[in-house]
Amino acid sequence: MDRPNEETQPPARRRGRLGSLWRVAWIAGLLFVLVIEVGTRLVEIEAFSDAQLLDPFRPQTSVGRNGPHPYLAYAPLPSWTTPPDQGKQASHNELGFRGPLPAIPKPDGIKRVVCLGGSSTYGTGPSSDAATWPAQLEQELNAQLEARGESTRVEVINGGAPGWTTFESLGNLAFRMLDLEPDLVVVYHATNDAGMTVYEFPVRGDNTHARKAWETRGLSPVEKALERSRLFLIWRRYGMGIETDQRSLGAYTLVDPDVQWRPPLDKLDDPRGFQNFARNLRSIAALARAHGAEPVFVTQAHLPPDDNDMWVHGRARVAALRRNLDILAELAQELEIPLVDMAARFEREVEAQLANEGRQRLLSGTVHLRDPGARLLGRGLANELLRLELLP
Repeated sequence: MDRPNEETQPPARRRGRLGSLWRVAWIAGLLFVLVIEVGTRLVEIEAFSDAQLLDPFRPQTSVGRNGPHPYLAYAPLPSWTTPPDQGKQASHNELGFRGPLPAIPKPDGIKRVVCLGGSSTYGTGPSSDAATWPAQLEQELNAQLEARGESTRVEVINGGAPGWTTFESLGNLAFRMLDLEPDLVVVYHATNDAGMTVYEFPVRGDNTHARKAWETRGLSPVEKALERSRLFLIWRRYGMGIETDQRSLGAYTLVDPDVQWRPPLDKLDDPRGFQNFARNLRSIAALARAHGAEPVFVTQAHLPPDDNDMWVHGRARVAALRRNLDILAELAQELEIPLVDMAARFEREVEAQLANEGRQRLLSGTVHLRDPGARLLGRGLANELLRLELLP
């Protein structure tokens, strides 16, 4: 005998079956919500932690080490550290500098060196705080001074931040580094200012053609109320595209991070970006000297450009970088500032490694230092500072 189909069953039986299905679905949904709301509070899961869910508009990748600053656009976050399972380890002290916390006021018998720069100074490439070139510089200076029988000790403060130009470093020196009573101010800049020079929009003297203030987003009253729900937080964090939208530091710091990333070589004909670089260097040097510190310029090590016109590693960017190095050398001579030509040293070492090993181990991309490169820069700079009798 044929089994009755759905249409031949009595209406009451059909409604009963539908009601049972709805009850099952309702119970399953309730259990799911309970698991999310309660389970994610009881079981520690990094993806569902407060740090990940309660501040969804802060970058969620390694650039989460930076945050907004009222005078510098952004700066490394104080008391921040990488997760223990991350390959490259970094930590910031309470002042937001990478490395140990310096004492204020400066203790007797201490000479201080502050280092200004971008990611190559901060240490995007090296594997740890101790592997950055400022840390290597401190280690080598103290080793040589101890070998000479000197009682003076040197502290080197890493004042770099990823993406910073001389605009940010000028403010960084004025508002943050001078309080540390530096004896030397080491300037390691060229490539990020080069990037601002060849950025797509017409160059402005205050760099607002490229740099923007860090944007923060307020929460509506409804969102504030819903933030009590873990399910809402997870949906907002992972379901709204926030995770992927906020992955790049450029999303917070560049006027348009999605501009045409292939600057033409005729951008090099615009002198204003180079004038900005020279003006800022003069101001950094004058400010350091006004506060009893000696400026030192260091040429930035770099590889040849990639065989393309990309904004980061292309021909226009590296050509602008090299022009900035010429400006650095000219100003050093004019203002009688010590100049340490590490770019030439790296060029020789890279050529030697390529000839002997078929590859180089000092730099990645164009300017980021690997551990051996940071070691070469720190130790080479230490030798020059001592040879020039800038310390003790």
